[in-house]
Amino acid sequence: MFFGGDWTREKLEKLQAYLVAYRRIFTTNPKAKFFATWYVDAFAGTGTHSLTSQSSARTLSLMEDSDTDEDRGQFLDGSARIALGLQSPFDNYLFVEKSREKADTLRSMISQQFPKLLERVQIRIGE
Repeated sequence: MFFGGDWTREKLEKLQAYLVAYRRIFTTNPKAKFFATWYVDAFAGTGTHSLTSQSSARTLSLMEDSDTDEDRGQFLDGSARIALGLQSPFDNYLFVEKSREKADTLRSMISQQFPKLLERVQIRIGE
């Protein structure tokens, strides 16, 4: 199953720039510092997209089951991982994912790579 393309990389880069600027508002503006912030991702996935080439077009796969040497290092942080990896974290995170398997993979990734944020995270299975 493939999703996205070159536009997906651009979208994720813009999301990261936006989130950094957004969090800056809540850390530098004295009036905004008192608000609790939420990051909500209604299509959370696993937090990672693997880059795969198909018919010479670069596409993004939502599947993470490839683990060959040629596939290593060809991963793109998804929106969930970008939000979790910000230098200035959100107060709360809500991730919604339709697939239980993907939600479990996301939870595992958060536990391993962002353990300090785990208590701020809610993961819901559904649409």
